[in-house]
Amino acid sequence: MIADIKHVLDNPNDVPDVPPMVMRYLQAMLSSEYISESGKLKSLREAGYSEQAIFGFILGTQYASKMLDEMEARKRMNREED
Repeated sequence: MIADIKHVLDNPNDVPDVPPMVMRYLQAMLSSEYISESGKLKSLREAGYSEQAIFGFILGTQYASKMLDEMEARKRMNREED
């Protein structure tokens, strides 16, 4: 795992290809609308998670969604440079 992290740090523009359908699916699953509408927030509350823990979960999904956006932007930038 350390080698993977080092590779990403040393080569930030070496972004893997992610099929558009997978990207859209992940963006939908990580969206706050999905998390709310799917009942995930309610389930977390019912399971006894604190509001702080739930907030951390939401921030994590937002971060993951932003990373997907970043991946798309870097892929676009790489294509334009070629």
